[in-house]
Amino acid sequence: LRFFQTASPDIAVSLFVTDRFVDLVKRQADVAIRPREFNECNSDLHYDDFCRIRFALYGSEKYLKTHGTPKTFEDLSSHSLITHDNDLIYYFRPLTWFMERCKPDNTPLITNHIGMMMEAVSGGLGVALLPCLMARKEPALREVMRINDDITVDLCIVTLPSARDDRVINEFVETCSRWSDLHSETFFGHETEHKLE
Repeated sequence: LRFFQTASPDIAVSLFVTDRFVDLVKRQADVAIRPREFNECNSDLHYDDFCRIRFALYGSEKYLKTHGTPKTFEDLSSHSLITHDNDLIYYFRPLTWFMERCKPDNTPLITNHIGMMMEAVSGGLGVALLPCLMARKEPALREVMRINDDITVDLCIVTLPSARDDRVINEFVETCSRWSDLHSETFFGHETEHKLE
C-alpha cells in the first residue's frame, strides 16, 4: 500500500480482508487478490498474474531452543503444530500437501487467520507452515524447513473486464504488478538446510 500511495498519492484504497468469497460480478468489490486455486474459470472476470509465494515451516528461536529443530515429517509428531482450518487448507495447495503428510499429535491452535498463526509462532506456541512473504519480515521467526519448491501458491489480481477501463483500478493493478516484480525474491524466503519433499 505504501508503494501504491507513493505512486498514486491522490487515490485512497478501501481494503477489506476476508476468507469468504466476494462476488465481483455483483460489485461487492472492484478488485480481489486471490489464490489461483480459488478462482473457477469465469469468463465474466479478468485475471492478472500477481506473484508466486512459497511456504516454509517456521518456529521462534525460543521454541526451537527448548524443543529442538524438526528436520523431517516424522520429527514433527513430537512438536506442537499450529494448523490452518479446513477452509483455508482447501484453497491453498501447500497446506493440503503438508497436512496429507504431517500427522501431528499436538495441535494447540487451529485458525483461518495467518496473522494469528504468526503471532502464535512468534510467542513460542509451536511451529507452523507460513508464507515466506509474511514470515521472513518477522524478526522472532526462524525458517526451519522449506517444502518442495514446486509447492507454491499463485496469486492473481481479479477484476471485471470493464473495470480495467477505470483509471483508478487500472493504476492499482499496474502498480501491484510493478511491486511484485521488484519484490519477487521476498516471496520465496531464505534457503534452509532442511527440505521436505
